[in-house]
Order: sequence, then structure tokens, then C-alpha cells
Amino acid sequence: MSDTSSSDLEDRVVERLSRRVWPMLISVVYVGLGLAYCFRWGSVVRHQPSLWLSPGDLWTTYASAGAAAHGHFDAVYGSGFLAFPGILVVLAPLGALANSFNTTFIQIVNPAHPAAGLQNLLSHGTPYFNYDVVQSGAKLYVLHRQAFVVLLPVILLLSCTALFAFDALAERLGVPRSRRALLCVTEAVLLWNVTVFPGHPEDALAVALLSYALIFAVDGRFTGAGWLFGAALAVQPLVIVVFPLLLVLGGRGRALGLVVRGAIPAAAVVVAPLVSDVHATVHALVTQPTFPNVAKNHKTPWTFLAPHLGGRGSGAMVGGGPLRI
Repeated sequence: MSDTSSSDLEDRVVERLSRRVWPMLISVVYVGLGLAYCFRWGSVVRHQPSLWLSPGDLWTTYASAGAAAHGHFDAVYGSGFLAFPGILVVLAPLGALANSFNTTFIQIVNPAHPAAGLQNLLSHGTPYFNYDVVQSGAKLYVLHRQAFVVLLPVILLLSCTALFAFDALAERLGVPRSRRALLCVTEAVLLWNVTVFPGHPEDALAVALLSYALIFAVDGRFTGAGWLFGAALAVQPLVIVVFPLLLVLGGRGRALGLVVRGAIPAAAVVVAPLVSDVHATVHALVTQPTFPNVAKNHKTPWTFLAPHLGGRGSGAMVGGGPLRI
């Protein structure tokens, strides 16, 4: 490669990076605050020694990723995982190492003060966080799952892809850089309630892929738009609500191509669990059982239309899939 070509390449890289300064800066802050919150908030702010805060739903996804990585496809939808398996493909390397990580038990030496609040966690719990607190006789322990040290930075970085996608879409739509900076900060605040609290990086990743699909469609690159939408669908089926917009942008002549490219990635990742356990896979992806009366869920005016699957009170279960569509 000549010096001129190398210089041109460096200039293009610098130019592209300069256009994404705000997403890069906000991502660094987001990851740093996310790590600090999960690893230090419990001990520094709540004065509960060695307490880690981990998003409860994250461990469901990680368990399914481990099952998929080890070829146990019949167990992918056995732990409450409800999305398409695309995120499991992304997390498969960590899932394959699940048996290599240890769990450390740390005893709370003086549970009377100031860690007495841990007793409340044992009896009441919280809507979103998994505190990993156990009691053995009169002794109280907090658990440190060492996989979380690696898993948390990965899901935070995965979620930040949404910030880059949103900024690129805003740029494509002609939003000024100053407003894009404000948008980026606002998006990071909203993203916190997607990843750090409930632990759903697949939602952020799917919306990021969908945003890039929209950019491709606006630019008239419908082949790439179809594949990007298919990748988004393979991660989280909720993006299907935006598919009609892609069809409108593409027109009647491109509709079949968009449908085929949009379906292939999702079909490819779901075929193994479907063959291994048809009932569990269909139940999770189509019915999507949910508990509207538990603390972290919220009823809507449409909840009464959902199929009732059994249970009463906090154990009442409805099918969320039809309503989401």
C-alpha cells in the first residue's frame, strides 16, 4: 500500500471517529457508571459489605447461552428465556466458559450492623436485582459469581451499540451535532433501565441493528436493510412492529426480498431449539408467558385481553406474545 493510500485510509478513519465522538464518550461513562453501580453501590452507599447488584434477568439469558454453547438446545427455553436465540450466539463464548467460573462465599461478620438490611433482602427481595444473599444457620453470606466480572462489561458494551446506531440515524436525518449530543445523553439514561436494571442487552442490540436497517433503507440499500432487520429479529422479536415501515420504504417490488432476508436469520438460530424441544420453544416464543402482578411488571389497559394461562394473585400468568405483536 502506498503512503498516499495509507494516509487516505487514516483520514477516513479519523473522520468517521470524529462523527461518533459523543457516543464514544457517553459509552465510556455509561460502562464506568454501570460497573461502579453493580460492584460498589451496595457496599458504599447501602453500607452492606461486599454486596454486588446483578440484574436478575441476566442470569436467565446467561444460563440459556451456556446451554446453547454446550449443545443442550432442549434446555435453551427451560429457564424463562423468551427472546430469539440471537443473543445466545453473541454470548456463546462466555456461556462455553460457564463451568470455568467459580462462586465465592463472603461471610458478613457482623450482621447486626450495618449489614442487617441484608436480612430484609432474604425475606423480601427486590423487583430487578439479584442480590445473591444466602443464610446458613446464624451466618449470613453474600455470593460473588465470578462470571459476572466478565459478563457485566460485555453486556454494557453490547448495549452501547444502540447509542452509535441512534447517532448514525440522527445524522442521516440531518439532526445538528449539538442536538445529537443531547440525544445521546438522554438515550444513555433510558438505556440504563434496559440493561443495568433488568439485564436485557438483547433489547438494545436488536434496536441498534434495526436502526442501521432503517439507515440502509433510507439510503436505498434494501438488500443490507433486509439482512440487518433479520439479524435484529433473530435477537429480539419485538422489532417486528417496525417491519411495515421497511416494506413501505422498499415498495411492492422489494417486499418479497425483505421478507425472505428478514426471516432467514431468525429461522437459522431457532431451528436447533425448535427441533430439540418443540413445545418449550413455541411456548416461549409465541405465548411468551408473563406475570403481570409481580413488582417489576406493569398491567396495561390491554392486559385483560391476554390469554390467561393459570394462577392467581402474584402467580397469575398470561400470554404476553399476542399482545406484543
